[in-house]
Amino acid sequence: MVSRWSCVSKENRSGKQSTSWGLVSESEVTFSGSVEMDDSKKRILIIEDDEEMRSLLKDVIEEEGYEAESVEKGTYAFRKVMTKSFAVIITDVRMPGFSGLDILPGLRRLQPKTPIIVITAFGSEEVHRKALDRGASAYLEKPIRMDELRKLIHNMVFLQQDKGGTQWLEFSSSLTEDSLKP
Repeated sequence: MVSRWSCVSKENRSGKQSTSWGLVSESEVTFSGSVEMDDSKKRILIIEDDEEMRSLLKDVIEEEGYEAESVEKGTYAFRKVMTKSFAVIITDVRMPGFSGLDILPGLRRLQPKTPIIVITAFGSEEVHRKALDRGASAYLEKPIRMDELRKLIHNMVFLQQDKGGTQWLEFSSSLTEDSLKP
């Protein structure tokens, strides 16, 4: 399947920049529109095709006091990020249709300051490198240690609120297992 990104940027009536992105494949236009950011700092998007894992992640995130929204496909994720801002995005790598690696650049363009956590059961150095190269902020292999995920999300949300999201790349580059310990 051949796919490409298309983009239109324009200034709206209030003078703010509005960007519309579209992922176009040979057979369909998967999404289009523009992003209107709101001030929500506690909403987390889960992109996971496995229903049990998606439900588990949603439960864990909601137990921590965050609002969790979940979708089973990358194309559905774009519909969400086109209309809402998220404090953190979590995406699986292997999914039907577009993979987590395929959608990373678009997610990053639509919400450039939002940390993105990539999760996978099929980890390798190559997948890890590709995820980071395409815009992931963190990479976790399944089975996920939920305490590690909780701390990672908390640190990402806290840093965004504390620094307005501007220091994320600096934080990401210094993230180690030791930095996740209490």
